[in-house]
Amino acid sequence: MEHAPKKWKELSRKRVYSSFYRSIDEVGFELPDGTKKTFHLLDEHSGTAVLALTKDNMVILTHEFRPGPMRAFYELPGGIVEEGEDALATAGRELLEETGYKAKKIELVASVAPHGYGNNLMNALVATGCEKVAKQDTDEGELIDVVLKSVDEVRAMLASGQMRNVDAVYLGLDHLGLLK
Repeated sequence: MEHAPKKWKELSRKRVYSSFYRSIDEVGFELPDGTKKTFHLLDEHSGTAVLALTKDNMVILTHEFRPGPMRAFYELPGGIVEEGEDALATAGRELLEETGYKAKKIELVASVAPHGYGNNLMNALVATGCEKVAKQDTDEGELIDVVLKSVDEVRAMLASGQMRNVDAVYLGLDHLGLLK
């Protein structure tokens, strides 16, 4: 029979780095077996990734350089959930700002923890009936190309290493019945 792991006891917490949307805390824990360990945990804003389809079922992707891995990736439009905003509003706002597209309908598919060493959630959403209604209105330093791909092309890209947000793509395609 499966049982839930016991919760760890937090002993200490110290902020060791802080920026606009990401901080790192050094946190000491006592584990259930009495072992004491220190971890560096991310304190980040939650975000969104929206699988957006045009009226003719083309997937709207962004293509941009990422400084961590030092290369460009195809990604789903999305961004940080700002204070006072929910994931649906963020997804609509980011889709419009990053791509110039507006959705007829946006749905939240799932909110998932992207890793075990942070407190944020990644909200996976789908947007359908998207139409180009404006020019891009990106933030300073966001150099984003907008690319349209067929669902078949996106499915083929999932295991290629060319995409980020792979979990959100799978969740969105599954939600829409487009996984084969």
